[in-house]
Amino acid sequence: MGNEGCGFNSCRSPEILIDRAVHAAIGRFLSSDAYVEDIEKLVLVREDFKQAMHGFLPVAMRGITKSTSEGGCTGWEDVGGLIDIRKSIQEMIELPSKFSNIFVQAPLRLRSNVLLYGPPGCGKTHIVGAAAAACSLRFISVKGPELLNKYIGASEQAVRDIFSKAAAAAPCLLFFDEFDSIAPKRGHDNTGVTDRVVNQVLTGVFVFAATSRPDLLDAALLRPGRLDRLLFCDFS
Repeated sequence: MGNEGCGFNSCRSPEILIDRAVHAAIGRFLSSDAYVEDIEKLVLVREDFKQAMHGFLPVAMRGITKSTSEGGCTGWEDVGGLIDIRKSIQEMIELPSKFSNIFVQAPLRLRSNVLLYGPPGCGKTHIVGAAAAACSLRFISVKGPELLNKYIGASEQAVRDIFSKAAAAAPCLLFFDEFDSIAPKRGHDNTGVTDRVVNQVLTGVFVFAATSRPDLLDAALLRPGRLDRLLFCDFS
């Protein structure tokens, strides 16, 4: 079913989808003039799967917004200002998405992991949602404090779950807001929870992130190959 099937590779989603398609086929049969004895000849067709997918949310897609931000952003036309930031993001994710057959032959690694930083209220979160919409990417937005849990292992598990969900929902833009709350300089908290979260992030997927305090971030996350593109957002 092409892109419509993204997110169906989680453990039970395919089986559930097939069951829904079977019910759709039976409904189609019962509404026809066919004899009851002919039900054994019933076969699933594309329309049955289309009907089954209508309104169905795969396990991997729960909590994920498709091509929009929480504020209902629909694309670049909803962004005012931030022209340089917009151009940089277009070069990094929009052009490679639209012309993948060209970029796949590029001998250089494309930088697609971004840290947006700037004062609160300057549009960091909004422009990331616009980028996801413009590129038709599924959008997962996570606020840093929501991941923190003082129970040992809980925060790392939450990070792993988010990365797994993003991989299952690919193509997807995973965005961490208030990133400094989960990835500060290691050793700056008393419990060690954020230290363990930083270690988990370093071994996972590299994503878009935003912060108003880049000076508080762990420097290891800003090395080449990680969040190696820093974009400053202001009010102009």
